[in-house]
Amino acid sequence: MIKAFIGDAERTLHLTPDMAVALEKAIGKPFPQIYESLPCNNFSLSDLCAIIHHGLIGAGMGHREAFDLVDDYVRPRPVMQNLPLAFDLLEQIWSGETVSDDVADASEPEAA
Repeated sequence: MIKAFIGDAERTLHLTPDMAVALEKAIGKPFPQIYESLPCNNFSLSDLCAIIHHGLIGAGMGHREAFDLVDDYVRPRPVMQNLPLAFDLLEQIWSGETVSDDVADASEPEAA
């Protein structure tokens, strides 16, 4: 499980095997291609949102709540706030580990 600040609270995310299969269907690529696309910067912004969306659902959030949270808070953020979180979700299911030590810090909104 990964925790990250999204919206107004810290959220738990987990990309389960079932959610990885659903993610393949949503993005239209097999999981290894999705996994390899992030470090190569060969992804679409909607891929990042889909990964985070499926991670929220995998941790137990309802589909509609996850959709609204991603649409309201994740989609408008800069890529570099979403990329580490999305990659950690993929890495966790790929190897059982996470890459970033500070996913929650990377997803914190910056003070104006």
